[in-house]
Amino acid sequence: MAFLVVVIFGASGIQNAVSQSTDGADKISVCESKHREFLRIGDAKFVARYTFTEFKYCASMFKHFAWDYEEPQRSNELTKLISYLEGESLVPIARNRPAEYSVIPSWIKTDAKLWYTGEVTDSKFAYSIRHMITSKIVIPSDGGIQFEELRIPSWFKNTSQWWVEGMITEQEYVSATEYLIGKHIIRV
Repeated sequence: MAFLVVVIFGASGIQNAVSQSTDGADKISVCESKHREFLRIGDAKFVARYTFTEFKYCASMFKHFAWDYEEPQRSNELTKLISYLEGESLVPIARNRPAEYSVIPSWIKTDAKLWYTGEVTDSKFAYSIRHMITSKIVIPSDGGIQFEELRIPSWFKNTSQWWVEGMITEQEYVSATEYLIGKHIIRV
């Protein structure tokens, strides 16, 4: 019983430190202290344990492509993510659902298959990507939707096919899509 009290006290102490912090660097630092636990218990348990705490940002950061970047780009990208998540704090972030739940609607998977087989156009598939952005399934670092021009490289069909056929996970597909949109390789 004493161990349980210490664990609860320790977690609430860290949570208070995160709540009182207004600096993104402090939140990143606190999440760094939780990264080993995230790796040990996995995404689903971590999210279930910390969904209603300030640690929900940690799961998003651990899954963000910039987590493994070098400084200062790492801090810059993760601080942008924190700002985005704080601005949308009343809306649940779909990416923070446990991994065993599908976040991407099945119709998007169907559209991806039709797209990589050539049965639908890039503009039809772009609608699916826009939906993932507006639904906060995909959270690109630059906001994402750019109406200047439509551009989806044909080689991205391979990535879509791998996801549809189960060769990569849904999270890997989301991360790849976020990265390509953030680097302006995909424009929708």
